[in-house]
This record gives sequence, C-alpha cells and structure tokens, in this order.
Amino acid sequence: RLIYLKILFFILTNPVFAQLNNTCDWSVTASTGNATIAILTENFNSFLLETPGYDPVSVSAISCSASIGVFYTNDDGVLACAGYTEWLPSENMGFAAWGDDPTTTEKDGFATGEEYFFKLCIDGVGVYDQSLLTMATESKFSNTYATNAFASILELVFSINSQDFYDITVGCAPIN
Repeated sequence: RLIYLKILFFILTNPVFAQLNNTCDWSVTASTGNATIAILTENFNSFLLETPGYDPVSVSAISCSASIGVFYTNDDGVLACAGYTEWLPSENMGFAAWGDDPTTTEKDGFATGEEYFFKLCIDGVGVYDQSLLTMATESKFSNTYATNAFASILELVFSINSQDFYDITVGCAPIN
C-alpha cells in the first residue's frame, strides 16, 4: 500500500506528467518531432487580456493559475492542442509544439509551414483565443512550424467577454 502511495505522489508531483493533469482538458500527442516556443520575460507586458470598454490587463498581473497552449488544425478542421505550459509570471518559459507523426494516418500535430494559434486557459474562468499575435522572425526564429525550429512570441493578445474580464479582474486579483 505504501508503494502505491509513493507512485501516486510521484505521478501527481512530477513535472513530466504535468501535461497529463491540467484544468484546461488539453491533451497533447507527442510525436517524432517538435519545435520549441519561447516566451521571454522582457515581452510579458505584451501578453494581454482585453475586452471593449476596459483597459487591457497583463496576463502576468493576474493571480489565478493560467496555461498557454499552441494549437494546430486537425483532419476534422478543429483546433487541437500540440503543446502547452503553465504561465509563470516571473520566469522565461519554453514549451514544445509537437509535429504531425508521419507513422500515423491522422493529422495529430503541426504540418511544416503551418501557422501557430494560441489559447489562454485561466483556471476556473475560461479559455480564450488569440486576437493578435506577433512573433520574432529574425535570425533562427520562425513564425510557422518546422521540426527542430525555434519560435519566440513577442506580443499576444487574448480577447475575452466583459463578464469573464470582470471575473478575472475581481476573482484573480492583480498581483502586487
């Protein structure tokens, strides 16, 4: 019985399993290739939540748990998650965007040249689509998927409805 408790503790606390247990219900299929997406602290002021009639709020200014995910279009024309990470309001972040597995018949990841699409999940409030995206394109960075490529997000804005905006600014009080 003690060994089962130790195994359960390991699974629940090990970062390797973090993408298996998330409040967003995003599932990811790891494949034979991926690209790395970077989010640098120097760009955090350009990661915003906005709704008409209110001043935008920085994603880093909210205290609720949040995750950012990258999505591709699957065979059914539906956005599917190819990777995500927990938003860390004071640290650089990086995560994998998984590519399509060439050993399967279904499209289960990014195709070469496919554009990235991002979503933000705020625990207990909702999931929001990007409305504005700016990515680095100089030097070794790309704004579309390629296996072993590097991407860096410079600006990312999520549009949300006014009720959720209110819930976030009240329920997820800004961090001081």
